[in-house]
Amino acid sequence: MTQKHWHAVNNAEAAQALLDPERLKNFAVFFQEQSLSKAAKILNQPVSSLKYHLEKFIEWGLVVHSRTEPRKGKPIKYYQAVAEQIFIPFETTNHETWTQMMHSLQAPLLKQYCTDFVLAAQDLQPEASQGGMCLRVLENNRHSLDFSALPPPNINFQPDAIKPLWNS
Repeated sequence: MTQKHWHAVNNAEAAQALLDPERLKNFAVFFQEQSLSKAAKILNQPVSSLKYHLEKFIEWGLVVHSRTEPRKGKPIKYYQAVAEQIFIPFETTNHETWTQMMHSLQAPLLKQYCTDFVLAAQDLQPEASQGGMCLRVLENNRHSLDFSALPPPNINFQPDAIKPLWNS
């Protein structure tokens, strides 16, 4: 199957599903052609759970049955997203403002990022778990908050040797 370049979502229920980070994972696996069992394995979830979501994505016109591979026994069906890019018009969402939509979409991602960030920082500099962050003034009197793997001040280290992992 050749995918279209883009597809607009006109169904509000489909738009809300795609804006949910957990359900989005269940859809995104089909940007590449997959069998149901292979997709479930990639997502590390039961086939029955993913089948429910796949049926909804097919019903909403977001995923199509792309081909069937014959074999002894039951043939293997493959599925793929209808397009390389999915456009979700703001008016199909239940958000009052774009800002509200962005906050609700980014909140779980930011939470996961911060958790992963701290774990990575502690792996790089174990003493950092007792440390903190560095607030400093940069050139042109700008302020910077460096989220770094900084150990506490009583541990001897070279501040210039530790670069910020995230700078605000």
